[in-house]
Amino acid sequence: MISVRTFFRTIILYGDFVSLADKFKLSQFTSFTGEKCVKLMKTQCRRTVFIDLKKSEEEILMDFKSNTRNEVRRAIKDGYLVEEVYNPEEFISFYNSFASERNLPSINLNHVKKWKSFRIYKSIFNDNVLSMHVTIFDEELKIARLLYSASARFNECTNRKEVGISNRYLHYWEFTEFKRLGYVTYDFAGVTDDPKETELYNISNFKRSFGGVEEDVYFLYSYPLYIVLKFKNILKNFINKSKK
Repeated sequence: MISVRTFFRTIILYGDFVSLADKFKLSQFTSFTGEKCVKLMKTQCRRTVFIDLKKSEEEILMDFKSNTRNEVRRAIKDGYLVEEVYNPEEFISFYNSFASERNLPSINLNHVKKWKSFRIYKSIFNDNVLSMHVTIFDEELKIARLLYSASARFNECTNRKEVGISNRYLHYWEFTEFKRLGYVTYDFAGVTDDPKETELYNISNFKRSFGGVEEDVYFLYSYPLYIVLKFKNILKNFINKSKK
């Protein structure tokens, strides 16, 4: 189980028990592993892709779609490199440049460091950093979960084909590294089946290109938190309409 306190709520990943106090606090259970129907909690079903790290490296690779597998092999042949990033601020700078090009919210150091158990890796080709990932870990269940992913795809000075290859290779390299470290599952942290959510749908198809098993996962929200989130969404929509 992973537990983290944000500005206004507590998030529990892979938890299996909801206490009475959790039901009246601003609490959220992500990928809940206990009974799915919990009184006084709002339940939502979503989907994610899990990669089985108990398989051999070759079996993991062979589960990829052919294009993804070929790009990983090309990255190995052409000498793409992966390095660990020990200073989270390096990732923050890289991610925020990426986010500004995609009109995504920026992040700060606390968005990463609050998770405590995390690793950051970057993929490099021809001395250019092309992609970075942040992964968090459930040490008890031996699950690695994608937290953030960013690339230099929108940088005019980079080759978009090389960026795509580097991003796929970085995922494969991480699968093998986390397997070596004793983790048994990699969680891609959500996919959607709705093509109307264009950006998320494209990202979901990218995640699905690595094979794995697609499963339902359950999010539980205390009703106090559910009401707060609903209000925030209404306020956000109102502000967006006011800007038009």
